[in-house]
Amino acid sequence: MRFGLALCLTLAIGLTAKAAPWDIVPTSTTGTAQTVSVSPKLSMQRGGTSSALQTVEGLSLFEFAKNLGKISAMAMSEDGTLYTADEKTGRIWVLTDRGQDGALDMRRPLPQTFNTPSGLAVIGKTLYVADKQAIWALEPDAAPRILAPLNKAQNQGKVSLIAEENGLILGLAKIDSALIVRIDTDTGEAEKIAELPNPAPIHALSKRKGAPLWVASGHGLQSIDSPETAISFNQQEIAGLALPGQFTPPAHWPASMKDVIIASQIGPKAMRLIAIPTEFGQPTGQARVLVDGYLSGSGRSAWGQPGAIVMDARGVFFADSYNGVVWRLSSSPKKEVPKPVISKPKEVEKIVETKPKKSPLLIGSGIKGSRIGDASMLGPASQLKTGSTIIDAYEKAEEEKAALEEKENPSKKSGSKRER
Repeated sequence: MRFGLALCLTLAIGLTAKAAPWDIVPTSTTGTAQTVSVSPKLSMQRGGTSSALQTVEGLSLFEFAKNLGKISAMAMSEDGTLYTADEKTGRIWVLTDRGQDGALDMRRPLPQTFNTPSGLAVIGKTLYVADKQAIWALEPDAAPRILAPLNKAQNQGKVSLIAEENGLILGLAKIDSALIVRIDTDTGEAEKIAELPNPAPIHALSKRKGAPLWVASGHGLQSIDSPETAISFNQQEIAGLALPGQFTPPAHWPASMKDVIIASQIGPKAMRLIAIPTEFGQPTGQARVLVDGYLSGSGRSAWGQPGAIVMDARGVFFADSYNGVVWRLSSSPKKEVPKPVISKPKEVEKIVETKPKKSPLLIGSGIKGSRIGDASMLGPASQLKTGSTIIDAYEKAEEEKAALEEKENPSKKSGSKRER
């Protein structure tokens, strides 16, 4: 099957090396999706991306894993385990997140090494690895086996590999063309799906269930079933690709991001993730910057290079292929707004009228040791005694009274004497 890659939309990168997140990527109407030109080289620098990367408001970036070598491919199993390929050492790294919370629990390499691996895919519990020699099947508790040999395929560059419902899809770059074939996982037999007329390398493949295959080749991107969907980039390549509906969307994902193609764009004027809006599987409108910050301010050097992309409910995982880092892009944690503390009005203290306590009775009271007691001054030693001047005065007054009555009534005196 041969087909031409028609021009639908060209995304041209402006003169400015850096763009703010969610800025529109300028479009033009020149060029073709298969244009291959010599691009000026960037000076690649290691490190420094953690503080420089920026994304749109409402999303956050987290470093998921590091020290993974030169990442050439990435795949995800159904249980959320990530696999990355290091094309320099031939190692395959297994990244485990048991809690499914987006935090790495364990990083370990497989015991086998491969010859410049550049493609990974997972179907069930089987991991498939594509390198320069073959497509290998790695099943649990079994030695790796060759599913399909590639040493005679005359491949001129990177081998791209993805899984689909009917098997594996492989992208090969030959001397005069590029081939896309389907590999039967039971027999290893290959069936040609498409052949690209120009020998541009295939950088990425992507497909969702029941939908056409998308291919990033040369400086272009398109669905192989719809040439009119072709998108061309000015001296830029697509190194990673994720289609809407291909993966489970991240939790709390913004509605504006649910129908976009997420792609890793690399080249002399851009190193970033972009979001291409779609409707019914077709690109609509202009692409926007999703993650930026790899390029230096001068645009002459870069601190990293985005690559393979996968996603699930935890977020979008994308590789910094140059620095060996896997990043996670997810919705920002919602900040808990403290509830306002409503202070209640102070209660008015009730005024309680207190009545004065009654003095206790002297008898049986708690007043002990009073001077009113046995030793009181009102006792036998009191000055009120017989012979007191008070008694003498009383008797004198009685005598004077009696003498006065006798003088006034002489008969009473004589009578009183006779009585005596």
